Amino acid sequence: MADMTIIKKLTALTAAAVMMAVSTSRTAPNIPLKASAAGIEAKENSKDLLLDCSSRYGYDHLASKPKGEQLQKLYDIIWDESVRLWKDASADLDKGRGSYAVTGLKQDLSALGISEREAAGVLTLFRNDNPMFFWLTPDAYFEDGAYVFSVEPGLRPGRVRSAAQQEVTAYIKETAVNARKIYGTSWGKAYKVHNVLITDLYSAFHENYNYISSTVYGAAKNRICTSEGYARTAQILLNYFDIDNYFVSGW
Repeated sequence: MADMTIIKKLTALTAAAVMMAVSTSRTAPNIPLKASAAGIEAKENSKDLLLDCSSRYGYDHLASKPKGEQLQKLYDIIWDESVRLWKDASADLDKGRGSYAVTGLKQDLSALGISEREAAGVLTLFRNDNPMFFWLTPDAYFEDGAYVFSVEPGLRPGRVRSAAQQEVTAYIKETAVNARKIYGTSWGKAYKVHNVLITDLYSAFHENYNYISSTVYGAAKNRICTSEGYARTAQILLNYFDIDNYFVSGW
């Protein structure tokens, strides 16, 4: 696992809203809600935001699918490459198909025994488990028989990507401080996160899709988010506070 251990904590699904998995006292009293990371020591305020603000729902879900071991292997490969790029501020990326920047990860899917469609599902789960990698595009493509993963073109230079990551990191820590100043329960903290974000962020609901406003980067850079960007930002903060939550999508 390169130089990091995946200890992802909470839960995720797809895109548009975040719902907290509230305590059993606020739901059916005889049906316990057990987080995928139940028993893992809380790491709020850890020095490693990638672990602190991520989850493992998608990763664990892959184990239940046919070819689960191979699918998790691809997930691990994407994780290792994403961590490398996060840490390496000098890693300028090459231009890929169209305007995308390629990560340097070109994976032969036949070596893993999985299809392009299955790989696309892994990428979706990976992005939803790990919204801190806001620069990773939601799609990938085949090139010379390899599955190519890409980064948004605006963050192709390492120094620009690193600066964006620093903005996001600062925003998360600042917002967490503001959200911590009330209530000790998980429900109370989640309520405070909600109030802080709706006060701090402006809606870009009617704008066309762009990766900035649809990720935590939009919150950090412009204080403007689509519903997806708001949900991903809320997810990151709930994860930071070790509050179980689900990331869901729909129309």
